[in-house]
Amino acid sequence: MGGMALPAAAQQLDVQRSLDEGFRRVFQNPADMGANRTYAKQLIDAGEYEKAVAALERILITDPTQTAVRVEIGALYFRLGSYEAARSYFQRALADPSLSPELRAEVERFLADIAERQSAHQFTGFAGVGARWQDNANSGPDATILRGGGFLVARPATSRPQSDFSFFGAGRVQHSYDLDTQNDAHIVSTLLGYGNAYSRFTRQDLVLGELTSGLRFKPAPADLKDLQIRPHFIGNYVVLDGNRYFSTLGFGLDATYVWSERLASELTFEYRRPEYGTNAALGDTQNQTGDEKVIKLRTAYELSASQTVIMDLLYRSTSTKRGYYDYGQYQATLTYNLVYAAPVQIAQPSWSVAPYVTWYSRPYAGPDPLVNPAAKRFDNQVRLGVVHTIPIAENWSTYQQVEHIWGDSNIPNYSFQDTAVVVGLTRRF
Repeated sequence: MGGMALPAAAQQLDVQRSLDEGFRRVFQNPADMGANRTYAKQLIDAGEYEKAVAALERILITDPTQTAVRVEIGALYFRLGSYEAARSYFQRALADPSLSPELRAEVERFLADIAERQSAHQFTGFAGVGARWQDNANSGPDATILRGGGFLVARPATSRPQSDFSFFGAGRVQHSYDLDTQNDAHIVSTLLGYGNAYSRFTRQDLVLGELTSGLRFKPAPADLKDLQIRPHFIGNYVVLDGNRYFSTLGFGLDATYVWSERLASELTFEYRRPEYGTNAALGDTQNQTGDEKVIKLRTAYELSASQTVIMDLLYRSTSTKRGYYDYGQYQATLTYNLVYAAPVQIAQPSWSVAPYVTWYSRPYAGPDPLVNPAAKRFDNQVRLGVVHTIPIAENWSTYQQVEHIWGDSNIPNYSFQDTAVVVGLTRRF
């Protein structure tokens, strides 16, 4: 790990040296428009948008006719979320008859976006479709000798690892209604949908719909202006192979805090009560009905304007009608997202790549008498993958994902490996 950190540290040192040199040139001659513009670009690349605004403002003080600079300042205020300040700069830019048609169209798009963002009703979301290939689509165990009723048994031919293709669709819509209060209260509702269909293993075809809704607000807008919480309720319905698998009711609490311009965290607690239906093909699924508690912590840190590190920690606890379904799960995921210059210009100048690794440990509370009455199941799993995203048009992108799973268990029935390759198309709105 230490060897991997050296290039990043050296890169940050080079960025800081460039910023120091740019500041020195501006300090020596504050009226030098070229020095200010170069310094502003360096600050933007480093994610220092507020300082970049100050550098560009010095250009306007020297030459107020620089309308293109006024547009740049408006765009920076937009990125900072200061929409009224951005609107002021954009409107002044539109009033200049010398503004080029290209910049005028860009400013009008910004103003339309600001009007939409400041509306009481806001809709955001995505929709996508894709295809997946897996070399072990049925999670068939690696071992050829398994456990059954406490005895060693030969692995059935139908349980051996088998490959398959599947096709899926997913969508998410979030509606936010601004209550226009001093504590920035919004009613935030999210609808999530997912469905997949396998070519061979149709018993794994799944359809899911989930709705959450609650009040997001700042509990202490004066003292903790960067803290938001959202108590909410949860409801979902899941269909497996055309039959009801389970439905859930529950509630949750999100707490989001922005520590700095580059660091933010979100803590979530959820309580869910899944009610399982009866499905003879899956065994005694109705005995999985019970309580589920989840605690999640996500922390994102922006190393630079093009690099972000995300750490996800999760703890899940289930309590069911049978001890062999009860478990506690500890999970951690580390993701590194890099935005880089596109080698082929399609729609946007940048593409992104996000390698990730996930580990979880899941000890079960009791032995399953149908598998091994003498041992409690204990699973460990590691997922290693990478997602590559290519923008192909405005709000449209395609992504490619490769993932490998190592699933290990003290009971051979649950030890397996699987490699998946995914290609998808996404539209954001």
